[in-house]
Amino acid sequence: MSIKLPYYKEVIIDSRGTRKSQLRPKIKIRVFKKDRYVDVLALIDSGANYCLFPGEIGDIVGIDNIKGGNELDFFGLSGKPISFYLNNIEIQVSNYRFPCEGYFSYKYKGPPLLGENGFFSTFKVIFNFQKEEIELVPNKM
Repeated sequence: MSIKLPYYKEVIIDSRGTRKSQLRPKIKIRVFKKDRYVDVLALIDSGANYCLFPGEIGDIVGIDNIKGGNELDFFGLSGKPISFYLNNIEIQVSNYRFPCEGYFSYKYKGPPLLGENGFFSTFKVIFNFQKEEIELVPNKM
């Protein structure tokens, strides 16, 4: 079984003010904590070590104490550390649901990131930019 998803077409505005369409490896996922969930658009990021989420997503799915999990600092483009907190969640892509260690932070305002530990450890990920398609093959079949 494999899951084939289209690349997300994102509108960007260049430095001249020209609107352009840019393909991004973003997919729709459902984030669960027990029976509560939220649908989000997440960026598949092979450069991210872990799956990272804004803290507000944790609030929506009912994580009682986001800062109660183990703390790790991550460094983004700014070079300044942001503290994230580990919380066990589940993620669903299409009809495939799996457990995931998600790191949450209220200081993080970017898109949810699907990283090596949690996402790439669950799927073989095939990026086909020419076909504008992402294929996910579950590692456990």
